[in-house]
Amino acid sequence: MRESLPLLKILDTGQAYGGLQTDDVLALVLPLFQQVAALHEQALVADLAGAAGIAQREDGGLALARPGGLPPSLQRDAVEKLQAPVSSVLHVVGEHRVTVDDERGIESEDLAVAESADADTLKRPVYLPDLTAWEAVLGHHDAVTDIFVLGQLLASLVCGLDFTAVDELRVFARERDNLFRLQPRLHPVVGSVILEMTELDRRRRAKDLPSLIERLQTYRDQPQDLRLDRIDAEDTNSSQRRSAVQAHLRDRLFDLSRRNKLLHFRPTQSAVNLTVASVPLVVDLKSIRADQLCLWSGRFAQAVVSNERVPLGTWLRFEDQPYLPGALDRLIQEARRDRAEYGFSQLSLVVAFLRWHNLKEAPEERIVSPLLLLPVELSRKKGVRDQ
Repeated sequence: MRESLPLLKILDTGQAYGGLQTDDVLALVLPLFQQVAALHEQALVADLAGAAGIAQREDGGLALARPGGLPPSLQRDAVEKLQAPVSSVLHVVGEHRVTVDDERGIESEDLAVAESADADTLKRPVYLPDLTAWEAVLGHHDAVTDIFVLGQLLASLVCGLDFTAVDELRVFARERDNLFRLQPRLHPVVGSVILEMTELDRRRRAKDLPSLIERLQTYRDQPQDLRLDRIDAEDTNSSQRRSAVQAHLRDRLFDLSRRNKLLHFRPTQSAVNLTVASVPLVVDLKSIRADQLCLWSGRFAQAVVSNERVPLGTWLRFEDQPYLPGALDRLIQEARRDRAEYGFSQLSLVVAFLRWHNLKEAPEERIVSPLLLLPVELSRKKGVRDQ
C-alpha cells in the first residue's frame, strides 16, 4: 500500500538523499496550494482524504487526486464546543497525561495527538493520523480546514515525517514549537507558515491561503533595515596623493602580465561568484527557479540597476555555502584598505566577461577578462542574523 501512495514515495526518496530541501518542498507543494486556492475562489473545498487524496503530476509537483472539489459542510456549533472560550484569559498550548506505574515507571502521553477519533469520542482539538483535520471528524469542512491539512502536508515534507504513522505525528506535535530540532536547515519563514497553518485552534489558524502562497514563494525576501552610513573615503586627497593614485591606475591599465586581474582573471579568495553562491542545494534540479538566481536578467538585474541597497540574504544561499560570510568579510576589509591607501574602493560587480584567445602567443589558452564592471559597496549589519 505504501508504494502506491505518491506522498509516501516522495518521503522515502527524500530520506534516501538526506531529506528534502526547502526548494524541493516548495516545488512539490505550491502547485497543490494554488489548485486548492482556486477551488476556494469558486466557494468549494478540496477533496483531501488523507495521503490517498494527493497525486503527483508529470512535472513532479503535487496535485489533488480528485480535483473536482466539494461544497463546504458546516457544523459550527460542534466545532465551538471543543475550543476554549474566547473570553478565557488562559491560552492552553498543550495537554499531557502523566501515568506513574511501579513496574513501567513514569509515562507521559501527549493529548494533542489521537490514534483515531469519531464525533462521539472527540473531546478536544487533536492531531489525527493520515493528514486528517479534527473538525472534519465533526462534519465541518471549509477553507480553514483545507489550510490545516495543507499545513500538515508541508510540515511532513519539510521535517521528513510520515504523518500516517502515529509515532511520527507525535514527534511533530512535541517539537512543533521548535521545528529546528527536527530540521536544522528549516528557513524561519517556512517554519512560521507551518506554525500558522497547523494551529489546532481554528481562531488562531491562518485563514488566507493566497497570502500563505505568496509568503512561501518569496520566503527569501526577508524584511531588512539596511540604512547604514556609507563608509566614506578619507579626506586626504592632496595633489600628491592624486598623482600617486593616477600613476597606480596607469601602471595597472598597461600591465599586460598575469598580475593584472582586469586582463587575466582567475577565481581566487578575493572574488565571490554570486551566480554559484545563489544556487540552492536541492535533490531535483527542476526545483531551482531562474528568478531566484543571480543572473543578469529578471529580478536580480532590476534590483542592481535600481541603485537601491540589495539584500544579499535574499539571493545568496548562506545556509548551503558556509564559506560565504568569510569571503564577503574579506572583500569588505580589502575595500576599506583600498579607501585608506588610495582614497577609493576597487570593489566591482562583474556583469559580463570576455573570453578570448591570444592567437599570436598562446592560441590554445583561453583568457577570461572582466568586460563590464559596476562599482559597488559592500556592508554588513550585525545582529541575531547578520545582514
